[in-house]
Amino acid sequence: MVQKSRYLSWSRHPSKSKPKACLQYAMWTLAASLSSQFQLLRPDIYTESRRLLQDLESDEHDALCLEQVQAWLLLAIYELTSTTGLYQRGMMSAGRAFCLVQLMRLSEVDGSGQTSPKSTLFGGSGGQGLDDWVETESRRRTFWVAYTIDCLTSVVDGLPLTFHEQQIFTRLPAPDTDFAVGRKVETGFLYEAVNSADANKSSTFTHSVLIAALTARILIHKKHSQIIYRKPTASSEIDESSRLDEFVRKHQSLRTLLTRHLTALSPRLTSPTDQLEPMLVFMILTAYMAALALFEIIESRPLDTNTNGQVTHVTEAIAKEHQQRSLDMVHELCSLVSTLKHVNHFQTHPFAAIPLFSIARVCLKHLKHLGADEA
Repeated sequence: MVQKSRYLSWSRHPSKSKPKACLQYAMWTLAASLSSQFQLLRPDIYTESRRLLQDLESDEHDALCLEQVQAWLLLAIYELTSTTGLYQRGMMSAGRAFCLVQLMRLSEVDGSGQTSPKSTLFGGSGGQGLDDWVETESRRRTFWVAYTIDCLTSVVDGLPLTFHEQQIFTRLPAPDTDFAVGRKVETGFLYEAVNSADANKSSTFTHSVLIAALTARILIHKKHSQIIYRKPTASSEIDESSRLDEFVRKHQSLRTLLTRHLTALSPRLTSPTDQLEPMLVFMILTAYMAALALFEIIESRPLDTNTNGQVTHVTEAIAKEHQQRSLDMVHELCSLVSTLKHVNHFQTHPFAAIPLFSIARVCLKHLKHLGADEA
């Protein structure tokens, strides 16, 4: 979200703005949580981070600005992944960040109706405005971090999504190397890239966004499946049949997209353990989490019958195929987790624990229904 050279240009300035001070403390908080050297300082830095942000929100004269959103997002990441029971507080912090994202219209950075951040309501980041590509890209990347958090927490808690794919008019993030040096590149939009056959050639950050988007689609698909399997009335049987056909088509489409992503990502895990990219491991875990969630939808619904009680061979075949694929994925995950045991905790992605938790929850749920031999 933050370009290194710009951060360094103001980070040591004694009279930095309040939002910049909030962002700096939030960065220190998250950095301390990922460092073995500063664990003792972490609680104090975290407490000061929250105090600065709360003081900033109580100041009615300060306009909203990008650093404020970024600080809340970083603090939410820290709280959501904390081992000291801060998850619910993290959800509240994420909610604050999401509200700021909506107020600043960060989901519409590249929409035709986007207004300048120099308006009386929104403060700029360094006063450069949208004519500055680095500033614009920072706004994009901030939105996509918020979007990813939204997708992941919705999987864990089953809460409704805040951001919806159809309402996003912000281009996907540029490659990290281009952002770091301020080299302007134009990227596509989510709705174009998520179904593209070239999606796997995207940058690491963009690829993680695409997998998050697939996860969001699966969550929506799950909600729709609950509607489909409500008891139909006599007047709705024809419509019920068409909805079931649409459900099967959508399910197959999501399965194909996920398989494509997993097939592209898996070979990259052949690197030595000490060279595994944290973002890569996080993406693969998230893709597995999404795939198991897709299997759960099939498993939890009576897909082997239609509205007249007749066997539906297509959906029955899908259920059997998913069951076999889920068993294969569990074996693959065991191998991956075995590899991760040798990776330093402080070198893992901050969010890796969320898909791991969701995967473990699904596996434990199924173990309860298996005998000792099958388990």
